[in-house]
Amino acid sequence: MSESRGTGPRTGLLDSLRARLFLAVLAVIVPLLCGLGYYVWHQYRGLAAGSERAAENLVSVTAAYDRALINDASDVLHTLANSPILRHERWAECRGYLASLLARLPRYLNLGVTDARGYQVCSGLPDPDPNGVYLGDRPYFRKAIEQAEVTLGGFIIGRMSNLPTLVLAVRVPGDSGANGGVVFGGMNLGYLRAGAAIPDLLPGGRLWILDREGHVLQRVPGDTSHLGERLDPHPPHEDGLVRGTHLDADGRRWVTMSMTAGPRGDPHGLSVRYEVPESVLYGEARRALWVGMFIVALLLCVAVLAAWNLMQLAAGRSLEHLRGAVRRLASQDFSGRVADRLQGRDLREIGQQFDDMADALQSYQRSLAQSEQSYRLLFEGSPNPMMVLSLDSGRFLAVNDEAMRRYGYGRDHFLRLGLDDLRIEVLEHQPDTAFSYERHRRRDGQPLFVEVRSLSLMFTGQLAHVLVIRDLTERETLSRGLKERERLISQLMDVTAEAIYGLDASGCCIFANQACSHLLGYDHPDQLVGQHFHSLIHDRHEDGSPYPLEECRMHLALREGKGIHVDDEVLWRRDGTCFPAEYWSYPILQDGRLEFCLVTFLDISERRAQQRALAYQATHDPLTGLLNRGDILRRLQARSEQAPEAPWTLVMSNLDGFKEVNEALGHDAGDRLLQAVAQRLQGLLGPACMLARLGSDEFAFLLDTGDEHLAQEQVHVLLAALRDPFALNDLQIRISCSFGLAVHPGHARDPDELVRCADTAMRRAKRDGLGIAVFNPQDRASVHDHLLLRGELRTALAQGQFLLHLQPKVFLNDGLRASGSPMGFEALTRWMHPERGLIPPGRFIPIIEVSDLIHPFTLWVVDQAVACCSRLQAVHPGVGMAVNVSARNLLDGHFPSQIRDALLRHGLDPALLELEVTESAIMADPTRALDTLHALHALGVRLSIDDFGTGYSSFAYLNRLPVDALKIDQSFVAGMAADADMRAIVRSIIEMSHTLGLMVIAEGIETQETLDLLWNMGCDVGQGYFIGHPAPESSAEAWLRGR
Repeated sequence: MSESRGTGPRTGLLDSLRARLFLAVLAVIVPLLCGLGYYVWHQYRGLAAGSERAAENLVSVTAAYDRALINDASDVLHTLANSPILRHERWAECRGYLASLLARLPRYLNLGVTDARGYQVCSGLPDPDPNGVYLGDRPYFRKAIEQAEVTLGGFIIGRMSNLPTLVLAVRVPGDSGANGGVVFGGMNLGYLRAGAAIPDLLPGGRLWILDREGHVLQRVPGDTSHLGERLDPHPPHEDGLVRGTHLDADGRRWVTMSMTAGPRGDPHGLSVRYEVPESVLYGEARRALWVGMFIVALLLCVAVLAAWNLMQLAAGRSLEHLRGAVRRLASQDFSGRVADRLQGRDLREIGQQFDDMADALQSYQRSLAQSEQSYRLLFEGSPNPMMVLSLDSGRFLAVNDEAMRRYGYGRDHFLRLGLDDLRIEVLEHQPDTAFSYERHRRRDGQPLFVEVRSLSLMFTGQLAHVLVIRDLTERETLSRGLKERERLISQLMDVTAEAIYGLDASGCCIFANQACSHLLGYDHPDQLVGQHFHSLIHDRHEDGSPYPLEECRMHLALREGKGIHVDDEVLWRRDGTCFPAEYWSYPILQDGRLEFCLVTFLDISERRAQQRALAYQATHDPLTGLLNRGDILRRLQARSEQAPEAPWTLVMSNLDGFKEVNEALGHDAGDRLLQAVAQRLQGLLGPACMLARLGSDEFAFLLDTGDEHLAQEQVHVLLAALRDPFALNDLQIRISCSFGLAVHPGHARDPDELVRCADTAMRRAKRDGLGIAVFNPQDRASVHDHLLLRGELRTALAQGQFLLHLQPKVFLNDGLRASGSPMGFEALTRWMHPERGLIPPGRFIPIIEVSDLIHPFTLWVVDQAVACCSRLQAVHPGVGMAVNVSARNLLDGHFPSQIRDALLRHGLDPALLELEVTESAIMADPTRALDTLHALHALGVRLSIDDFGTGYSSFAYLNRLPVDALKIDQSFVAGMAADADMRAIVRSIIEMSHTLGLMVIAEGIETQETLDLLWNMGCDVGQGYFIGHPAPESSAEAWLRGR
């Protein structure tokens, strides 16, 4: 029992009266609130399930409607397939019959019949092809031939209606039981939309009708722009309603429901897909849930407040007042009284007894404090350790707090010790008998150097001494530290690599370290002490000119007592040489008066060299050593600001053929070529010319003239020099260059704008093969026109705005065929723009070659050229057709199979098709291009190298290619009549080609003289304006008939 009374008061939660009352009230309220919460959750689940059922019903109704629509269409096709008109192939009656059905059945865009080969024999729409449109490549045709049930095709664009449609097809049984062809019907996709209950769509919801591949047939809400898009199709092994969810690109979650809607026997041929944002589908249910939760939370708060107020009214306030009074008493605060603040007689009696006890304790505390005050002021308040030592027992009777802190002992431990337990030794040769110097030991073993004074007194009836201790340990430690610091500073001054010296107020050296004397070329620091340092090391600038003392920043800082930092001056050595230095000066003041000045300095020669190297790198191209783009723009800006009206010319240049050199010979060879070009330009322009490399193979420089003609003459000299060969990898590489000129301030004042002007002119020179071009304001309009054409090309291809013109080629060598007889044509593309008229290929072909249209465009050209060549066989059997192919076509692994399909489609002999490729197109990726060329050659298609002589012109590499002919570039042919060197080049090409067994074609023949020269040289085929201009197919047909 005694142990139980000794423990503290219980502090559990339920020991509190207020807590018990509060929990009792909550025990009644909380179950009611839990029941209300369950009801709210049950309501939420019911609303969410209702939303899901409504969405599922929408999908089911739409699927049922579309299924019935497709089944009805299947019945119509079965009826047609078994009609006498189709079974007995009465095609004359068939067209009228189907046309009348289309008039009565607007849901169909077309009704038609094909024979067993796939050619249309009857249609409700006019047939554009007298021989019948070929539909045998349609998937629905192939599937309908193989089965008796109605086949549901996917999304297509009708070849006759030219409209998006969904095709149903069924096999027509012949009279003898054989396959009589296929009857098909193209449905108007708008009727699939008629069954969609648009008012039932939730906000943001989307209803899709898809074919078996997931192509969009209809979308609600929406327009025809979504037709043909590809979505995820209905799972092939799921027949009922399929639900799912997905996140869109914005992180929004959608609920997806899908159901099949296909006809009998092919339910997956059509499906309905409904997408609705999850937040919209369950929006109403979630709002109801949040409202219910808010009401429950509000009721819970009200219940808690009510329970708390009931507890407070019962007993809470009185108990809180009594508890507060006990806490104040425990903390020795006797000023508070509590009896008059309690409610109830019993509690007030307890409070009165408590107040009486507090009065008695307060009176006792005051008397005790007064008696102890004097003692504490004298003994405990002393800043020095004080101890009372008994002379009888030799032990301490009392110690103050400072003694305990200095010696590290607690009071009880200290009172068990004597003076001998603390003392280590008493120093000899005491200076005075009134006190002694001793060494004491702390509890942790650390020594204390102390001064001890002793006074006799009576303490609690005992004879004792009061010892007053003065700790001198810090003073002794400080004295030893100062001596050690002086020694360390002296060593540091001698071993540091930083030069240090001191100057007095007159500027003379008072000390220096070893590094200082070493950097200044002296043997010992003592040789510097007493010297006037400005006259000794700082009296001249770097260029040798005098540096007066009154201008010296170090001297001014010394005179004014200020610290400075300087990094742009030099100091002079004993041998008369100087070095760049960075120095700091620190004034040392004592009572506001300058004692001396501490100076430190470093030799920054290496840093200066690094800074100069970095500055060079920041302004120069690392490969060529020329100025870089940023630096020449800064110089142009400065020049324009200094002389806004001064005339000068900015020239920009770009190497022609650099990319091919880079790809064929490697980047190292390309870098050496750029260095050689830079050296040649610098040598021609001179070291004073502002010449820069802007990037890659672009250069820019300034000419000090505003005369366009004079500037062009100077640039012509550069152009001729750059056309001389460069020696790379034991090869003689010939390149050319395109220059663009812009004049300041006539064309532009702002340097950036002037660069754009020169760049625009340079690109025109490259595009038109001019070599040199001066900026023309119309160039900006040309760039704008280029952008407009680029945006219209896709529409032009889709709408059939392109057409082919054919330029004839004739045999020149009697060894092949009669001289002048037709060899074939080259297909050249023209663009018949609805507003701009006929656009030549030079304006749009370069745009197509760098866009994603190059593949469909080339396939269109090949298909049209093969079809045209096939038709021309009736006029002149054996006439061929040549088509140009780009580098990107050679990198397309599907290109050979597409060429084969075109030849089969039009029934043309592959030997009559010739594909022309350039050397640069092959060198773009030689491995892949060579694989494509071998595949084309295996088809029997003829291959020729176009524009030979302008690229690599390597017969050694040409011997590895599966080509049949070589086409000499027109730049050689056009100039051969007046240039003997050109004639020699053409003759060499013809002879080498014949040695390799290649046919030679010369393009660009414009005169009889050129034609005669080529005939005499043995050229095989000729082409050019002298033989015939490019013309439409009808003109080409007339030309053939006239031969």
